[in-house]
Amino acid sequence: MVKEWKLADMVELTPRGTLLLYDNGNFRAMPPKKRMDVSESYSRAVEYAIDAKAMTAAQVWRYGGKGQEHFYSPFISEADSLPNTGNILITDGGRLRDKQGRQSELIIGDRHWARVIEVTHADPPQKVFELTVDTGADGSMGWAIYRSDRLSGLY
Repeated sequence: MVKEWKLADMVELTPRGTLLLYDNGNFRAMPPKKRMDVSESYSRAVEYAIDAKAMTAAQVWRYGGKGQEHFYSPFISEADSLPNTGNILITDGGRLRDKQGRQSELIIGDRHWARVIEVTHADPPQKVFELTVDTGADGSMGWAIYRSDRLSGLY
């Protein structure tokens, strides 16, 4: 059975009326432009205000990328607005590392690791929580996280 993807699986309509999403940022280029090297590629959580009448979108907030924390997850991940705090929960779920410990894009064969972070919805955003799920020294393939949710009763 093939899963049918829906826009709601990838983009969240926030209480502010904006769209929040996780931009994996694979190579930061569309053909025929040259793709970025994996060491320069970056992911980010990003929010857009949409003007349906003018048919325009404007970036109003982001976490990650140039000038902020650099991270890159070439597959899976998500961003959610937290209703009680207004913070953003980011599942940076598909990180890859080669045998030398360098950032990678080779999903099959390299070591997977992931993290969940919570950041303030401010400019600049501040990290308030971070959980890393990493591989051991045994050379196992590791972990990836597709989605996460904050359970308010736990912390």
